[in-house]
Amino acid sequence: MRRTKWSSFWKIGLLVFMLLSSVMGSAQKSYAFSYGYLAYPQGEVGLLRPAIGATLELSEGKMPASYRFFLNNKEVNAVYDPVSVKYVYQPTADLAPGNYTARIELSFSGYEPLQIEWKFTVSGTAVALAIETSKEQQEGLKAINDYRVKLGLSKVVFNEALNTAAKKHAEYLALNKIDAIHTSVSLHDEDASLPGYIGQTLQQRIQQFAAYPRDSSEDVAYNHVSLVEAIDSLFDAPYHRSPFMVPSLVEIGIYKEGDYHVIEFGYSDGYAPELVVSPTSNDSYVPTTLMVTKAQTRFGYTLVISIL
Repeated sequence: MRRTKWSSFWKIGLLVFMLLSSVMGSAQKSYAFSYGYLAYPQGEVGLLRPAIGATLELSEGKMPASYRFFLNNKEVNAVYDPVSVKYVYQPTADLAPGNYTARIELSFSGYEPLQIEWKFTVSGTAVALAIETSKEQQEGLKAINDYRVKLGLSKVVFNEALNTAAKKHAEYLALNKIDAIHTSVSLHDEDASLPGYIGQTLQQRIQQFAAYPRDSSEDVAYNHVSLVEAIDSLFDAPYHRSPFMVPSLVEIGIYKEGDYHVIEFGYSDGYAPELVVSPTSNDSYVPTTLMVTKAQTRFGYTLVISIL
């Protein structure tokens, strides 16, 4: 299992002005508040319809009174989430390869307006989102949600960007016949010299290629079994079980290519840590044995306690 987190917000101290009146006349006082932001995508993007947005972190509980969102100086309709203070524009048509400038303008009652601008590039080899899901993927989603329900956790849904990242990485592994059993090559890495490459690390594939704006992790199985059986084997392994148990897990991407099974996990913001134990008291299908070694040493099924 490999996990990546977004790098820290840009932290900025902003000097703003509020006009105050008094019986002695008008006076201008200055007040300072800080804000941070995470704007995405950044750099070169591998999707033709990437999510374009910014997440703000504002001090003193300040909330914008209004906002406007622009892409290459053309105003577009972005969706605002007041809980996470996130503004996201999802293109309804493919973006042409090339350079783009995104800008958001925010107005605060009694304060000077705030403007955030960032640039990104749509790659000449960018691909369409994996919108359609197969029966096999749907069965995989159901298997994961069955585990989540037993753990007392909320169900997850597909995310098109994560599905696309899972698909492209599984195809890369299968195309290049990556052998993690007899070599030291990791199933979580890619080599830029090989065909099908989309990003060396999980961070590059999720945050740059797929422009996914949240924390993420990845499970990969290499086994000649069905996708659901691969998910079961990952859940049985203590280290690979942990992403299934995270309360803030809200979205996933799944794909199987040949014997390679890839799951991308996407996590929501702002969840408080929570104790989760697996297996649970209502799980009646727990095996008594996890594995038996060649020396006939028997290991029982592993109990995992997680605070995430």
